[in-house]
Amino acid sequence: NGGKLVRLSMRGDGGTERAVAISPGTLSLIRDALAHVVDDTDGTAHDVAIAGFRISGKTGSSDAPLVSGKPSGDDRLFVAYAPRSLPTILVAARVERAEKSDAKHVVREVLEAYLSRPSH
Repeated sequence: NGGKLVRLSMRGDGGTERAVAISPGTLSLIRDALAHVVDDTDGTAHDVAIAGFRISGKTGSSDAPLVSGKPSGDDRLFVAYAPRSLPTILVAARVERAEKSDAKHVVREVLEAYLSRPSH
């Protein structure tokens, strides 16, 4: 969005936005990195790619809370937006104590349903 911080609202008023000081070079670097996550065959979310659509995203993980003092796995996170050039959707998923790809597959299903609508 060119460096704007958007505070979304559930009231339907579109929320508010303000400019964030970020150089065009830094913004380009971030956009390229998010694209490579999905586009590159060795990207951490290459399996999220949908033919005919350019998707950008970021994977993440964190340690799940201990259970009875012992590790209980990882929480997985994936955030993606599409289409890359003029995004109309952003989807985020966090899956607790998940397998490596669980959050990515949740996001991919939502993107697939949205992008397959006749208006796209």
